[in-house]
Amino acid sequence: MATKSNYPLKIETGKCSRFENPLHAQFHKKQYELVSAVPAAKLNMPAELLIEWKKNIDLEVEINKQSMMSALTKELEAKDVDRDRVLSRLFGLIKVHRLSFVEAESKPAERLYAALKPYLGIQKEAFGDETIHIVGLLKDTERFTAEVTALGLTGLLTQLKTLNEEYRKLDARGRWYCREQRDRR
Repeated sequence: MATKSNYPLKIETGKCSRFENPLHAQFHKKQYELVSAVPAAKLNMPAELLIEWKKNIDLEVEINKQSMMSALTKELEAKDVDRDRVLSRLFGLIKVHRLSFVEAESKPAERLYAALKPYLGIQKEAFGDETIHIVGLLKDTERFTAEVTALGLTGLLTQLKTLNEEYRKLDARGRWYCREQRDRR
């Protein structure tokens, strides 16, 4: 039978005095595992204290996950803004070149405009739709390498491809997180 202590319990901290949030939660989980493995009578610790400690650890883990998702959402939004800017610049440059009096600019711009016209305005689409439409746009530009080169759009399209891939990876990380949360319920 365990006896209750009238004194607060203190676990010596050693030399480590500060943890990042996820590491702090991981530290407490490990400490809890070690302490809860010892019989309660030997610890002279009330069972309610262990239960409360476990609840607090679970709460901290949940807060860390929510914080991660919030940061992820912010990253996704920033990446989408970057994609939108590149898309707007791409469509704007094609429009400017179409208006050029120099035939070496206007002719390739007309051909590229005709090919990419279905993608005009994708910056305003839902995130997932925009992602797949960018993939399609990039695929369509592969048939117009001469036009892309003539208009100096190669770097811009490379940047768009990179941003879209980075966005897709962040989005996949977020979907994994949401799936994990759903499965926990």
